[in-house]
Amino acid sequence: MTPLSDEEDRLTTLLRTLAVPDAPAGFLARTRRRYDEALEARYRQRVFLGVAAGGLSFAMVAALVVFALGLSTLLAWFGVAVAGYARWIKAVEVVLTNVPPLFWTLPLLALALSLLPIVSLARARSLARR
Repeated sequence: MTPLSDEEDRLTTLLRTLAVPDAPAGFLARTRRRYDEALEARYRQRVFLGVAAGGLSFAMVAALVVFALGLSTLLAWFGVAVAGYARWIKAVEVVLTNVPPLFWTLPLLALALSLLPIVSLARARSLARR
């Protein structure tokens, strides 16, 4: 063995012989809780910065589109989009009034039932965090 290794072994042995008091009962739980809170704060900050960067990017793109196309073209495009949305709403209204409720209620019920596992998993996950 090298002299350095002997000194390290001796130091390890001496450190193990020191009397160290045990940690308080709730020390690990409090430490874990503070660690989780710090991580949560860090993630909240990152999400905020991401949303802020996305909002700034959206505003810059919107300003560029207004500058490049002109406000009247943009408003005309928005009007066409709203008219298309109104046509879809009217089509849904026509279908709901002309098709018997039994035929459109069953698919809606199936949709609601298919979403129940997702809702229950999200609820279980939120309860597990507490």
